[in-house]
Amino acid sequence: MLVRRSIPLLLSGALVVLGACDTDDGRDLPTPGPDQTLTIATTSTVAETLPAESAGVDEFEDAPAAAPMVVTLPWAGGEVIPIEYTCEGADQSPAVSWSELPEGTAEVAIVVTDLTAGEYVHWIAFGLDPALGGVEPGAAATLPSQAVNGFGNATYGGPCPPTGTHTYRFTVYALGQQLEIPAEGPADEALAAIGAATLDSTSSTGTFTAT
Repeated sequence: MLVRRSIPLLLSGALVVLGACDTDDGRDLPTPGPDQTLTIATTSTVAETLPAESAGVDEFEDAPAAAPMVVTLPWAGGEVIPIEYTCEGADQSPAVSWSELPEGTAEVAIVVTDLTAGEYVHWIAFGLDPALGGVEPGAAATLPSQAVNGFGNATYGGPCPPTGTHTYRFTVYALGQQLEIPAEGPADEALAAIGAATLDSTSSTGTFTAT
């Protein structure tokens, strides 16, 4: 109803103003056509009745972003993995720490793969309590829930490249539900279950060269 009342008023005002504006040399301005006055009136009316959202107001503009997950290993990302975590040393699992897990995390899983060898699986551990904040060095020797790795063992198998330098990815997964899969099960079953339950994940890498 607001638009129907305001258009005639604006049309009338526009005609009066335009009709009264004569030039100093005696020439009158041409009478505006119906299309021109309608455009002026419509534009003014719509501008006054636009909702706040149409004016570019974003009520969520100042909402804080969630902090990203963090994984910490005994070496900086991309650096050489210390020999004690490889097959040429003690072959023990490294300490893995996590923080900034998303709300609703029910459990944590750790997956280690060899990127150079087509995601060859070195370690899958799951059922980890998010509140622990991480696992200690050598934890794979006692963790109850681990899947079978590429070496055929349900534990950690450290980097052991046949030749050259390989890159290994250590990924921590925040899971929205507890996994209902058996311990010492196949890697593909564990990976599928982890992928289906993931809320968020973060990774870090390390390299190791065969000697």
